[in-house]
Amino acid sequence: MAPSPPPSLGRLRFASPADITRIGIVSFYGFLHSSVFGWERPYHAEFPKDAVLSYCHVFSSFIKSHEHIVLVATDKFDPNEGETTKAIIPANDACPEPKPEDEVVVGVACWKLSPESERKGSFQNDNAPYPKLPENRKRDMHEEHCDALEECCQAAEKRYFQGPAYTLEMVVVHPAYQKRGHGRRLVQWGMDLATKDKVGVGVIAAGKGKSLYGSLGFEKLGDLPFEGLGLSVMQYRANPLRLHLWLFTGFVLLILLASVFGLVCSQPMMKYRLFRTCSFYRMS
Repeated sequence: MAPSPPPSLGRLRFASPADITRIGIVSFYGFLHSSVFGWERPYHAEFPKDAVLSYCHVFSSFIKSHEHIVLVATDKFDPNEGETTKAIIPANDACPEPKPEDEVVVGVACWKLSPESERKGSFQNDNAPYPKLPENRKRDMHEEHCDALEECCQAAEKRYFQGPAYTLEMVVVHPAYQKRGHGRRLVQWGMDLATKDKVGVGVIAAGKGKSLYGSLGFEKLGDLPFEGLGLSVMQYRANPLRLHLWLFTGFVLLILLASVFGLVCSQPMMKYRLFRTCSFYRMS
């Protein structure tokens, strides 16, 4: 059986190869002040281009992968976006500065499908040639730190994420465009997809991310043993009872609104049908 249609993208879209350079910039600025960024990239101030290039390589691989879904959020370009951070990325001729009215990528998320998912390869958006990226010299990185953290995260996922689950590999929003709902939409779409597919959602969370995930219904399962990084394993599973209560509450509110405007009282047959519908829902 073919999988059900995915959730509506709304203001989001799937990333294309043409977005890769901009995604590198957004990731650099967005992750700059996170504890993990400083742990993995202690030399980023000396080699900022290497840090940006590293994210370009990572997301290029994600976009090509049939097991991953890369979503982007866009917004009108703010010419003063660089003022939100002290970091300076040297000018790059491959990525000219957009015009103020241009729509640009301001947030990105990468979701990994479960091994048994029937949706693999359904979300590729290869409508542009991939940029020719220079070799990643990784001079900004502390490779031993990166390897240790990767090993720890993989062990945590294996321990905590039991059963089919989609994992949120990364989500980041440029500081100049935060508090506009971009991050929440990027996370919510993947949660809605997982709910449709009846699988859980897992994430290794740090810093501000924990508050966002908690507000969306994620539960903390445990902490990672990395002092100072504040990493936690969090998981979301849709609660059918919670969904039913939400639907029923919405339905009751519609009835009350109809009553206020006199629609129910003036049409006895409609009131009878609504009563029958409520009775059926309650019994089911």
